[in-house]
Amino acid sequence: QAKSDADFVIVFAHWGTEYDDEPDAFQKRWAQIFLECGVDVVIGTHPHCLQPFEVLTGKDGHEMLIFYSIGNYISAQPVESCVKGGMAEFTVSLTADGYRISAYELKPLAITWADGRYGVDFAE
Repeated sequence: QAKSDADFVIVFAHWGTEYDDEPDAFQKRWAQIFLECGVDVVIGTHPHCLQPFEVLTGKDGHEMLIFYSIGNYISAQPVESCVKGGMAEFTVSLTADGYRISAYELKPLAITWADGRYGVDFAE
C-alpha cells in the first residue's frame, strides 16, 4: 500500500543475526519480498556490524538499493566487529520514469573511546 500512496518508499528493517557480517536467510527472503512490493531503499540494522549493500533488480526491472546492516553509530559493545559502522547515503532524483536513486555510498565510521566517553569518527 505504501507504494501506491508514495512516490518513493524506504523501509528501515530491524533484522539479521547479531555479529554476523553477512546477511542471513531471513534477510534475503525479506529483501525479495520488499523488492517485489516495489520498495526503493532498505536500510537494515540489528547485527551491530557492517553487512554488504547492493542494488537488486526485480523481474519487472524495478531496482532497490539495500543496505543489509549499517552497523553501529554509537556503541559500548566490546566485540571488535561492533566498532565499525556506516552512514547510508543516497540521492533520490526525479527522472522521466519517476523517482530513482542516482547515487549511493556507505560512509564508513569507527567508534572510538576517549576519557571514558565514546563517540563516532569518520573512518579513513
